Amino acid sequence: MPAGLRKHVRYPELLLKLQAEVYGLYHMTNPEAFYNREDLWTVATEVGLARKASKRHSRWSRISCS
Repeated sequence: MPAGLRKHVRYPELLLKLQAEVYGLYHMTNPEAFYNREDLWTVATEVGLARKASKRHSRWSRISCS
């Protein structure tokens, strides 16, 4: 895509949030884990301070259901 066109492309923030929320549940492939909701993900709420830290850590974090 040409750079001049790329700067005009936008992705709705609400759509991104909804997709992330849905993916947090439906990424599971094990039916038992899905049913028990054992492997839920959430989008990280903190942004890493160092540039290297943001590359090392995933934007997803697991929710403990205990």
